[in-house]
Amino acid sequence: MSSPILPQTENSTAVIKKSAPRTRSSLGKFIRDRRKKVGLSQWDIARELGYETAQYVSNWERGVSNPPMKTLKKLGELLDVQPDEFFNELLADTLKSAERNLRTQFNRNWRVIRKKVL
Repeated sequence: MSSPILPQTENSTAVIKKSAPRTRSSLGKFIRDRRKKVGLSQWDIARELGYETAQYVSNWERGVSNPPMKTLKKLGELLDVQPDEFFNELLADTLKSAERNLRTQFNRNWRVIRKKVL
């Protein structure tokens, strides 16, 4: 009897890799590209948002974390981004992350169920 496998989509795989490296989020890439386009450094952005270090901005750009909601308006102004464009990037990134997390949880639980049955 073959085990069911989640259908693969264009941006996903049903195989779980043990410690897959975190890839830059599309939102992180968007922020980095826009920051460079407007000629600001990570430190410039951090200072304007009231942070004491550029590490926050670096973390956003590397996909380690997302900017807090309360900073999005000011960040959008600094990056010269329209609200709907920023929202669409955030939404796409959030959906990708949710799909990845759900797929991982499902596959983990499926393996546990199969082990109990076998």
